[in-house]
Amino acid sequence: MIILDASALLAYLFREEGHQIVAAHLESACISAVNLSEVAGRLVRDGLDADSFVEELHKTSIEIVPFTELQSDAIDKT
Repeated sequence: MIILDASALLAYLFREEGHQIVAAHLESACISAVNLSEVAGRLVRDGLDADSFVEELHKTSIEIVPFTELQSDAIDKT
């Protein structure tokens, strides 16, 4: 499984450099809820409808992975 970060999904959405690489891996991708919120924030900042985007994302095979307190603790210790 490929784990997308916010910059990869934004590159895909805005057809930035490297978007073809991201597109090739979307069928087996996941993204954390934290990274998804960063993407949504960027869409809102640009005047786009983040709610519609998230709704459409749920129709794809991209898995949205929750970010838990346990994961947060692990990051703090690295």
